This record gives sequence, C-alpha cells and structure tokens, in this order.
Amino acid sequence: MDVDAVFPNLSALVQSETKQTLNQHGVNGKPTNDDYWNLKSSCWAVLNDRIRGRGGPHQTLKTLDEFIRRLPSSTSTRKKKSIANKICSGSQGSQFLDTAVEAAWALHYWENGIDTHLEEPLNTSNIKKNNADLVITLKGTKYWLDAISVKLSNSKFHVRTSQTPLSELMAGPSKESVLAELAYRAKNKYREKFGEYVHSGLFKGDGIVILLCVFKAEEVVLPVFDYSNLLPPPAPEGLFDDESSGLNLVIVHTLDAKANGILYPHILAYWLPGVS
Repeated sequence: MDVDAVFPNLSALVQSETKQTLNQHGVNGKPTNDDYWNLKSSCWAVLNDRIRGRGGPHQTLKTLDEFIRRLPSSTSTRKKKSIANKICSGSQGSQFLDTAVEAAWALHYWENGIDTHLEEPLNTSNIKKNNADLVITLKGTKYWLDAISVKLSNSKFHVRTSQTPLSELMAGPSKESVLAELAYRAKNKYREKFGEYVHSGLFKGDGIVILLCVFKAEEVVLPVFDYSNLLPPPAPEGLFDDESSGLNLVIVHTLDAKANGILYPHILAYWLPGVS
C-alpha cells in the first residue's frame, strides 16, 4: 500500500520537516514490541497493510491527514512546523499520539462551529517556550487546552500481554489505584505546562482544561468507567488541590472511529473542582 498516496496531506507536512516520504519512514519502521504509536511504526503497518481495526495505525494516520487537510489557511508556518515536529518526534511516539488526540478534538470543535486556535503560545513574549495544543472560546470565555495520551505500566496495572500470568489478570488493579494514576497524570501535565503562568496571573479569567486520553490504556481504564446504571466516578481526591488551583476541568476520554474511519473523542467523565 502506498502510504503517501493514501495520506497526501500528512505526507506533504512530514516531507517538509524530514525530507522523507511516509513510505520511506515506514520501510524500517517495524516495531519490536508491538508498539504502533509512532510515525515510523504506523507507516510500516499501513505500508504492509497490517493491524487494521478500531484505533489502529490506519485510523490514526487518517485522523492526522484530515486534521492537516482542514488546517485554516491562516495557520502560520511556525504553527505548522510545531505540529510537524510533534508528529515526527521520537521513537517512543508519545508526542505523535498526543498530536493525534489534539487532531481528534480539533476536528470535533471545527465540525461544531467552535472558534478554535492551535499551538497558541502561553506567553507571547516568548513564543518558543510553551504552547497550548488548543484554545477555544465558549460563551465569551477563553479555554486553554492541552492533550495527553496515557499509557499505564504493564507490571503495575496488569495490562494483558502474552507473558502475563492468568492469576495476575484475574486480580487486576483496584479502581482507586487507576483513578489515582489518572489524577496524577492530569495534575502533573497541568503543573508542567501551566503552573508557573497561572501563579503569575497570566490566565486570569480564562479556563484551563486537560484532555486526558486513555486510548493506550483502555483495557485497564474502561472497566473503571463502566457505569451503565450509575454516575461516573467523581474526581479523585487531591486532583484539584492548592498545587492545581488554576485547573478548571479534566476530560477523561478515549477515541472512537466514525464510519469515515476518522477518530473522534468519546468522553468517559468530566472532572470539575468541587463536584463529587
């Protein structure tokens, strides 16, 4: 399968950054540990027509391709370069998947007519330091959003692998430990990205939102949010404490593919300060 022909918009952006085609990225991208969550391994999977199915490399690349196709014409070269850097970064692929999450939310907001800006600098006096993935305006309030994809430790949370003993799988992690880990990830992301700016008064009157995607940890996380007849679990204790006093909302979600094969957010819970 010709990856560049299937995803022409992504191909053009990647080539502008790396001078390599998607096919070239995929040739030697076969993963050694079944980790398909970076650019090279995703291209390898599509190049060899492997790993089809919900949330696989085909759909991740298609989501990024559609996101790039729909970038507003006013998107600056700096912002395009920032997006390309994240897509192409690192063998571990954390920024690659974070960008896929960002793309899914951007597509969702654009389709709902919500004013959305990408890669906005947190401090306009130093635009190279830190960017928010998305900035939206709802009912006159500006919200700064940052996306993070969560992968949980196989050993700590008993994620199913071919080597995992059946006894460990049956025991499983406690609901409390999973929620505590998710809260830690959201809180840590907030502190790293926004903390110093909030304390300086930069975001007065604005909202800060962490988009916590459990796409890579669904086997562990989804049972915790299986609340067909109940309310979703409340925000874990300590999430909205003094260290994260400027955090307004955490959205826990995964990604689901629509009929067109593009991934969109599927929300599991909204965590708000003071709501239990």
